[in-house]
Amino acid sequence: MSSNAARGIPWRIPAGPGTLSTLGVVLGVAILMGFLVARSLPAAFALAITPVIPAVLESARGRLLIVVFGGLLVFDSSSGFSGPKVVYAACLVACVAIAWQGSIATMRSGRAAEVRRLAGRACGVMTLVVAAALPVALLNGHSPSLWLRDVAPYIILGVVPILALDAAKKTTARFLAGTLVVAGMLVALSVAVQLISLRGLSSAALEELAILTGFLLPVILFTYACARTIYPRGGGREVLFWSVVAGTIFAALVISGTRASLFLLAVPVAMPLVDGGLSGFRRVVVLVMVAAGMLALVFSIAASAGIATQEITERFQSAVPAVRAPQENGSLSERFIESRVSWEDWQTAPVTGVGPGHVFAWTNDTGAFRRSFTVDSSVSTLAKFGLIGTAGLFVCLVIIARLAYGAGEARGKAALVGLTVWIAAYVVIGNPFEDKGFALGLILLLALSLSESAPFHTRGIANVTPEPAAAAVMR
Repeated sequence: MSSNAARGIPWRIPAGPGTLSTLGVVLGVAILMGFLVARSLPAAFALAITPVIPAVLESARGRLLIVVFGGLLVFDSSSGFSGPKVVYAACLVACVAIAWQGSIATMRSGRAAEVRRLAGRACGVMTLVVAAALPVALLNGHSPSLWLRDVAPYIILGVVPILALDAAKKTTARFLAGTLVVAGMLVALSVAVQLISLRGLSSAALEELAILTGFLLPVILFTYACARTIYPRGGGREVLFWSVVAGTIFAALVISGTRASLFLLAVPVAMPLVDGGLSGFRRVVVLVMVAAGMLALVFSIAASAGIATQEITERFQSAVPAVRAPQENGSLSERFIESRVSWEDWQTAPVTGVGPGHVFAWTNDTGAFRRSFTVDSSVSTLAKFGLIGTAGLFVCLVIIARLAYGAGEARGKAALVGLTVWIAAYVVIGNPFEDKGFALGLILLLALSLSESAPFHTRGIANVTPEPAAAAVMR
């Protein structure tokens, strides 16, 4: 092991004409694909900054930051293709290629070879799902640009194991945890500001601050923070820090009036079941107390800032009546109508689906006609990809779960269990798989589960020595 690897210095691309040629070909193909799909000149922007890209891609940290923060910035930045989206697509292709060449391709023996096969299968399965959906979309009259826009989150989901393994091998757990905290906090704040503005809960012009999307990323941060609180490696400082992080995320989502945030209450309760220890349940009590304190603090600050906290409280008070009579609640009724429409569209082509890029159309309870290619229903995935594509998605998720759960760490297992519990509840009223923050958050969560696992380092999979358990609170 080199001294650089032992210190956790990011991996660098070996210098040489072959490496630069490969990188140039990958970037050139990616940019050309973006230009052909967009049928305009957005690739000019990508070409202008291409000389700068290799310097950033040399670092595993740079690759991870490009994928995570680049995705958060460019997704939903516009309804169609734009220069930044083409650049991001090119960088994503390059990051995956470099990660495979530098971190995955060399894993050829023992447990490392098994992990390599799992990562390859996940990527291969989702590649087949996405590629097979293209002719289906074209036969149903959907344009390639609509197809690409719809499959984007699924493409990233397919390369989650590759990018996570690269990050786990070439960076440190402290860096990964810090990236998750920063990204999750920024998205939680942006989502809260956006929903407060959309619901008219504040007279201030807050929508200009909402530049990031990806609701599932703060949820993944919350599950990881709960796991770090319930299964700490350090002392009281670590428990306090991560309980504050979890409480802040919970408060930010509650103050936005998102009733789905109530599902988060089930996350820490399910985590101690991983090992059945009573100490885990005692830390859940600490976590709840800190979250309650953060919620009271955030509500107090929001009231002082002129946000209608009383209306937010009323939204949550209406949650129980809404469950009992969903047809009388506008939001739930709309979601159920969207689920019904998605189900009806799926029945027209149950095996292959109607193809990504499909526009759902329905009339809500007020008589208003709606059209959208994204709806708040997990049935939409079944409608778009059919039984075959949905089965492929399930296989990919199982592989990711197997990698995370197989790492062997209690808190990694706890985070996975908590996230699974939340998703199981959320699929009833939404579609987590098409949320841009889901795949991006999974990259960080899987990377952390692997990086914090002793077997990952002792079985020849990683080439970075793990830090001491109590090196830092973030670690």
